[in-house]
Amino acid sequence: TDVNKVPRFPDTRQALQGYDVLIIGDLQPSTLTQEQQAAVVDFVEKGGKAVIFLGGGNSLGIDGFGKTAMANLLPIVIPPTGCFVQDEDFNPGLTQQGAYHPITRLKDTQASNEALWRDLPTLSHWYGGFQLRGGSTTLAEYRQNRTDRAVPIIIFQRTGQGKSLLIAAEGLWNWAFGVGNSTVED
Repeated sequence: TDVNKVPRFPDTRQALQGYDVLIIGDLQPSTLTQEQQAAVVDFVEKGGKAVIFLGGGNSLGIDGFGKTAMANLLPIVIPPTGCFVQDEDFNPGLTQQGAYHPITRLKDTQASNEALWRDLPTLSHWYGGFQLRGGSTTLAEYRQNRTDRAVPIIIFQRTGQGKSLLIAAEGLWNWAFGVGNSTVED
């Protein structure tokens, strides 16, 4: 395949099943047709696959995914007025569940994993004002200081036969995980 060509969203449910994980960025919900949204729900809930939502003003705002067929895939309930955004550089920390969850285990030992998370570059915005769905698990959170209420940042849930994850923050591009430092040999 041509690495410079951006693939289109699969045209059929059958084509969608060729994937294991969907990553849905900060899209306006109207970017996906109602049929595509229903296909995403089936992909996760019936197909046992996974979806990752990258939060932002479009997806978590007043006209975001909270009012679509995909709303129940989110591990949060978006309020009718949308989530609010806080423009602030911050570092999320792993919760107790996040320290042991396979999604957030980026290193082999607990100490090296904690060090990696502690040293990740800052993120630039976080979203709040939402309610966690029953059964969801916060894997990483942000606390302005030790006495403040924790703001869930990375939230996981099982839904139907599949799983979903929300990253309620912006600035993940800062976490390149060495992509820019790797070399490719012909």
